[in-house]
Amino acid sequence: MFYPHLSYHSAVAQRNKIAGFALIVLALVLMGTEVLLQSLRQRYESHWKKFTSTEGNFSVVMPGKPKEETQSFLINGVKMEEHRFSVLFGNASFAVSFLDGPVLLTPAAGERMLDAAGQALTQGDGSKTLSAYKLIVNDYPAREYKTMAEDGSQTDVKLYLVRRRLYILIVAQDRVTYHEVNRFFDSFTFEPRE
Repeated sequence: MFYPHLSYHSAVAQRNKIAGFALIVLALVLMGTEVLLQSLRQRYESHWKKFTSTEGNFSVVMPGKPKEETQSFLINGVKMEEHRFSVLFGNASFAVSFLDGPVLLTPAAGERMLDAAGQALTQGDGSKTLSAYKLIVNDYPAREYKTMAEDGSQTDVKLYLVRRRLYILIVAQDRVTYHEVNRFFDSFTFEPRE
């Protein structure tokens, strides 16, 4: 920048003052942005709370207070009851359910049931399976599935078969929220019933 009314040294000094002022303004903007981000992070984090179901013998971190629902249905003439706890948060729905089977399945039958549940996730609605993982958690069989619907929405599902009890964790979202999915899934703990 050329300042015709200033001497060379005065022009350099003026330019340095302007550069210094610009750096101060930039530092203030960055500090303000960091304060805003910390505030948003704290507000976001404050939504996530540990939820414990004594009847279900589990705990999980959810982004808000869950709504509880119970649904009864028949499977092969046997009355089953599903207990579901769900929260809507942003563009996602988080749910954990449990239901108890009438009998203890053999290990092979339990594995088949978990595999069949994964196949049922994509039947009839044009969804496709993006990933499927066979897991063992605390010596119990588990599965983790990720599916995508025709509209691009994704569903992450984790199933645990703990003796006669089936736990189902589901996150359904319009766009990928890996952090929330992992936080929800990783926080889940259960105590086997006798």
